[in-house]
Amino acid sequence: FEMTVGFSIFLSKGFSVYYAKSLKPKDILGIMREKRVEFMIVVPAFLKLLKAGIENKLDKAPKSKKTLFSIAYKLAPLMWPSLKKKVFKEIYDNLGGNLRIIVSAAAPVDKKVGKWYEDLGILFIQGYGLTETAPVIAAENYKKKKRRLMLLILLFILLIFVCGFSTYAWFSSNKNALIDSIDINVATVT
Repeated sequence: FEMTVGFSIFLSKGFSVYYAKSLKPKDILGIMREKRVEFMIVVPAFLKLLKAGIENKLDKAPKSKKTLFSIAYKLAPLMWPSLKKKVFKEIYDNLGGNLRIIVSAAAPVDKKVGKWYEDLGILFIQGYGLTETAPVIAAENYKKKKRRLMLLILLFILLIFVCGFSTYAWFSSNKNALIDSIDINVATVT
């Protein structure tokens, strides 16, 4: 997953790829601020830690600031993305000021965590891959954001393992019909 999504694709499109010298939040946030990161690929545990750190900082803030955040967060689903970036400016600034997209893979993300980032105005995409067989199998359609489709993909993968790879041959010859029927984006890795 990392070599395809986190490295090769971005370099082939002319983007820069940055790695933290450690997994300490201080080091990761330092790179995010210094390089003004726009796109991040992370594991769910990091997202939970980052969210907990932000919430911990909010808990230590004055009561008036906590109240304003609480009100703004409740209204966030009704806001335009550009307004969210202004309302939650302090959080954005702590994340480098430019973060727009987070892709999470390696394990399912708690829906509340993904929604929390979405409500702040950061596009959140849940990806899925099998490191042993292929780097990327599926990701949410960011335009439609239908999380239930991830279950269809997982069921299909289970079907491949239960029924054998002849199922894969069927999928290869019928993938356009299947894709149209479940309305997702699929990238074929050869």
